[in-house]
Amino acid sequence: MDLKDVKKEKLHHPLSYEDITDDIKKAVEDIIKILKDRTSQGVPIDLICEELLQLFKIENIPMMDEKNTLWYELTKDEKIGKSYQGYKIISKNGKKLKIPHIAFSGDLDMLEDFSKRLLRKIKNMVKK
Repeated sequence: MDLKDVKKEKLHHPLSYEDITDDIKKAVEDIIKILKDRTSQGVPIDLICEELLQLFKIENIPMMDEKNTLWYELTKDEKIGKSYQGYKIISKNGKKLKIPHIAFSGDLDMLEDFSKRLLRKIKNMVKK
């Protein structure tokens, strides 16, 4: 290994337990609480680890782009309420991907009109 390569390598220094900050203590307390909560719910340790990796941004998994979906094309101009409620993680082509869980809402009369417009859009797409 060349000296220039050694300089490029990231060194990981062990955590000094003598210099624990309040932020680190709080993070450890959060981890312990999550572990206790999830294990009492019967969540497998692999899923808990995955959650912690995401929560503490140790592993960056891209989110599926809503704009590249048929659902987005059919609903982009609609005035329906939308809220992101979490995500699931899948493996696609050997890579992890977050799939958002999206809830939609609206008054029933508005949703009725939306359903009719959506049905017309789909019928027009099938005709083409």
